[in-house]
Amino acid sequence: MLDLIKECVAIKKYNTEFKSIIVELYKKGRLVKDLSRQYGVSEVTIYK
Repeated sequence: MLDLIKECVAIKKYNTEFKSIIVELYKKGRLVKDLSRQYGVSEVTIYK
């Protein structure tokens, strides 16, 4: 799973699976700021 996330971040085009992972982490209580830093995705993108 982590390899998939790194691959998606490297190409800056996020597939459905990557988006689902981020949403699930957010629903489990992870802060948007932390997700943004860890996965290299802007906070605005996560909120969308």
